[in-house]
Amino acid sequence: MIDRPGYGLTDMVDGDYLDHEIRDVLDVADRLGAARCHIIARGGTILFAHLAAHHRERIARAVVLNPEPPPAADARMAGLAGRYKRIFYHVPRLVRPLTRYLASHLSDSVIERIAMRFFGSSAADQRLFADPDIRRAYVYATRLAAIQGGVGLEAVGDVEPRSEPPPLSDGRFITILSGDEDALYRPDDAWPRLLAAWPGTAAHRIAGAGRLLHLQHPELIAAALDEGSQSSRKPRQSAR
Repeated sequence: MIDRPGYGLTDMVDGDYLDHEIRDVLDVADRLGAARCHIIARGGTILFAHLAAHHRERIARAVVLNPEPPPAADARMAGLAGRYKRIFYHVPRLVRPLTRYLASHLSDSVIERIAMRFFGSSAADQRLFADPDIRRAYVYATRLAAIQGGVGLEAVGDVEPRSEPPPLSDGRFITILSGDEDALYRPDDAWPRLLAAWPGTAAHRIAGAGRLLHLQHPELIAAALDEGSQSSRKPRQSAR
């Protein structure tokens, strides 16, 4: 997991934010001696899309989890999550003061309650979040993301919702996995532009999984990254 600029302890940057994000990924891979690596994109679909378009030779296989749709196609705008997304999509300059306020005023228990509302009616996420270790890690990650007052989140809101995924000639190295119970994004809203830009990409809805798909079904992610097992099968789309 790589903190983007302005997140956690990673310094904020000036200039092209998306370019800096890509350079950070490549710098970390270089430092690890990884000429090629697998990518798991969770909440970083556009970053991955640009990385793949410009540095395809560095990526072995990739899994994109619960990808976000373009703002105009996002049909899940109700409730607390919908109010937050409206700010993120349309007035990202408000993200920083909101994040600063929340970071300094919210207790761990309130963060847990807000997370439960974001998970909505997803029974799969609610069950997983009942684990105290999962809750503790989630709260820690939330506070770490806000440690610089939301400057990174604001920058992401400025750049990524309005950025389109560059087209690839062959998307067979990519697998999209979406939890059927993800209360934040619908596959029907998120998949069309990705499948159009990435021909040959496999896309699967996972029954009984939600926003926390990476914790609910790590074995599916591992299987998708297994180049040997994938190369013998024709990728398919399982959209219904």
